[in-house]
Amino acid sequence: VIHELDSAYRNAQVPVEQRLGMLQKHHETLASDEYTMPLASEIELLALTGQYDEALTLMKPYHFYIWDGGEGLHTTFVDANVLRGRELLEANQPEEARPYFEAAADFPLNMESKKYYDSGRSCEVHYHQGTFYEAIGEKDRAREAFEKAVAERQYYDRYGVPHFYRGQALKKLGRTDEAKPLFEALIERGRRELAEIDTTTGISFFAKFGDKLTDDIRRSNAHYLIGLGLLGRGESDEARAEFTKAADFDIYNLWAKVMSARV
Repeated sequence: VIHELDSAYRNAQVPVEQRLGMLQKHHETLASDEYTMPLASEIELLALTGQYDEALTLMKPYHFYIWDGGEGLHTTFVDANVLRGRELLEANQPEEARPYFEAAADFPLNMESKKYYDSGRSCEVHYHQGTFYEAIGEKDRAREAFEKAVAERQYYDRYGVPHFYRGQALKKLGRTDEAKPLFEALIERGRRELAEIDTTTGISFFAKFGDKLTDDIRRSNAHYLIGLGLLGRGESDEARAEFTKAADFDIYNLWAKVMSARV
């Protein structure tokens, strides 16, 4: 029942604090239940509200089974480590930030997470590690991290977020010409997604019950991809506008919020 209510809250764009409060009210029940998806949602919302250490701490005592969304929680694990690391780096605490950036590359056994053939978020993690090493003057380690990001295997029949970070890493390595087609492909895919959504009849029946993405969530993802492509091309103002649209369409789009605030 809690999972179904949480899914309905998520698709209905119920305010983050209200949804988190509902889950925290039932935390003891969630923590003692073998079905861990609602607990994973609570952890995700902690990260979404900037409570990165709290999210990471809550992950540790439990085992999140793959059929309950354990692999999905790994995304929150990466988010919390990278964003907490960035916070500390920006606060001029690089040594405190270092373990977070390094931990982001891990695949904790209690989440049953694994590295995918086409890299998943590994390219992104290597890029963030590279920017960290670059910021603290460790140039050789930064270059190594960017090279790892570029070396991560990617599919090219469907462009997504990893291709943005591959492009950014290529730019760091001075290979701008190789990066440009990646950014163009992201913009094209985002615009194609928006056009596809506009030709449908609106929210599907199943989306009301959390089984599929609503059209607004799809629009958010599409605008986010366009924003990444524009940012890669150096069009910061246009990118910020796309990130803002993405965050408006889906208040749970964490990285749209992060990017719109940082660009």
